[in-house]
Amino acid sequence: MVSESKKKIPLQVSKWVKVPLLVDDQEMESLIHQLPSFKVYDVQKVTALEEGIYESCSFLEKYGEYVAALKQGELPQINDFRPLFSSVWSVTEEALFSLPTPEGRRLLKACEPVVQIQMNQIRYAPEEKVFRTQVYSSDSLYWGIQIGFPHIYLDPRTFETGNTRDFPNMALFSAFQRWIRQATLPTPFLVEGERINSPIRLGKACFSWINQHPQLKANRIAIDRR
Repeated sequence: MVSESKKKIPLQVSKWVKVPLLVDDQEMESLIHQLPSFKVYDVQKVTALEEGIYESCSFLEKYGEYVAALKQGELPQINDFRPLFSSVWSVTEEALFSLPTPEGRRLLKACEPVVQIQMNQIRYAPEEKVFRTQVYSSDSLYWGIQIGFPHIYLDPRTFETGNTRDFPNMALFSAFQRWIRQATLPTPFLVEGERINSPIRLGKACFSWINQHPQLKANRIAIDRR
């Protein structure tokens, strides 16, 4: 059980390593199965006491629906995915605590480094010929999720900074990084016939269907499948 506490101080971290990626649903399943056992925590909103903590299979189910829409050339109904695509992953419940509310509900907060999941959208900047992540505009593209982990941690007791490598969730993020090197590639975008290689990651299994992505078509962008 996540402990209730009004004394714990919310997490203060910096020097994030963030990896934006879009992978196939089967690739995401392969990733989850190779990671240490973890749970998914909704830290974005107040929830009932029995809500807000999910098994990894719940994330996989939603991610599968998201990818299925893109494969069919449809836009996912993004509000359906926001809770799980804006969560944190942790191998231990001790990395979080619960703030009770007057209504008998709670808000989950991290007190130790956790793996952060963010909904990811990307946009092409024609003046610079680069693709930028975490850009939310009418011409941005749904591009899976961004996974991040901090490397610097502020101890709330001593107010000294330290490295996060000794925290349990470092192993979770390191396993993710190993998998991504094996299973994904930098994305070879084609814009007006010009190939633009981006460090934004794309799963190898996505190349067979990625050009069905409705926003790629709308923006006259393609993925070079050669």
